[in-house]
Amino acid sequence: MRIGIGLGLTIARVGGAAFVAGLSNANATGGIALSCAGSLLAYAANTLRWGCLDGKRAVLVEATATNFVKRSSHTEDYPWATTVSGAGLTSTLVGAGTDGDVPYADFAITGTNTGGGATLFVSQSAYSVAPAAVGQNWSSSVYAKVVSGVWPDGVTFGVFVVEQSDGAYYGGSFPSTPPSAIAQRFETNRTLTNASSTQVRAALGVVNLGPAGATTFTG
Repeated sequence: MRIGIGLGLTIARVGGAAFVAGLSNANATGGIALSCAGSLLAYAANTLRWGCLDGKRAVLVEATATNFVKRSSHTEDYPWATTVSGAGLTSTLVGAGTDGDVPYADFAITGTNTGGGATLFVSQSAYSVAPAAVGQNWSSSVYAKVVSGVWPDGVTFGVFVVEQSDGAYYGGSFPSTPPSAIAQRFETNRTLTNASSTQVRAALGVVNLGPAGATTFTG
């Protein structure tokens, strides 16, 4: 099983209002949008991004956010640990390329689960956690699609947002859905709830693996 990760994994603090008519469209670093054809398109700074809604071209509207960590084709470099094994599964970075305007990293996931129900396969290392505090709202997102193989039935994929303090884990959020052969955006939001939280990090993972021996990744 191979899955392509485009735009890299981001972790951003969310705040402010989304763009609406009559307000400025300020975006100093540019951005990405997914077209109705399933291609990832890059947009210059301070321009509207055109995405897809119900099969029709539409302006992408998002809340303002400050991105603390992002990687694209450089997912193989710090701060991301990319060869992560868990629950009997192994992921390996096997290549990189370009999807539309956007570089991506190609991961192979192999093995049969030994239990545990869930595992991470791309994790933000301790070298690049972002400083955070209780009450803040954080978001992590990634574009991904299945490159080859058949995704196991019932298994879902998503992005973790984890609150912590020097390695101590206090909780996390992980909305997930099965990926497909068409690129889609996976996003998780979390408001930090633990008063001891001083950091936030992101990771990619698979869940709903079922009991030991129930799920095998091949292809």
